[in-house]
Amino acid sequence: MRTPRTAWMLGLVALVAACGEPTAAPPAAGAPPVAAGKEPTKETVYGAPLATAETLSVADVVKRGGELNGKQVRVEGTISDVCAKRGCWIKIADETGPAEMTFKVEDGVMVFPMDAKGKWVVADGEVRRTELTLEQTRRRLEAEAKETGKPFDPASVTEGGVSVRLNGIGATVRDRK
Repeated sequence: MRTPRTAWMLGLVALVAACGEPTAAPPAAGAPPVAAGKEPTKETVYGAPLATAETLSVADVVKRGGELNGKQVRVEGTISDVCAKRGCWIKIADETGPAEMTFKVEDGVMVFPMDAKGKWVVADGEVRRTELTLEQTRRRLEAEAKETGKPFDPASVTEGGVSVRLNGIGATVRDRK
């Protein structure tokens, strides 16, 4: 006669043997086929599902910040930085040049992990363009430098600036484009 513990262990062994090697789930209906030897792109969705149809470049949004102020847009690019304290913002770099913008959410609404840096992001948000005084510009740049551990010399800032950012609504982060 077998003890309950022995029966339980035999059941577990049978279950593990029946499972065999893990297999990939079949592709979703309508999904494009994956080329042999290529892993499907992994993605994580943050916030609301993407809803904006037209995608603008980061450079275009930065350049047209005044015209787009208050409008919802979608941008794509590489995540060049992530808020190390709370994951409440990411910097999105334009793939065609040096333009970069911040995608910001309220603390805790979306939390981007540090390993998102270097990944591809598609993000929806509301454009916010803000004129900054000299003092506001210095404070903002000093805070960014402190957060990222970079040196900052307030005397290097001689005039006010303009901030163009996306107030985040939703984002999809992928391991590659």
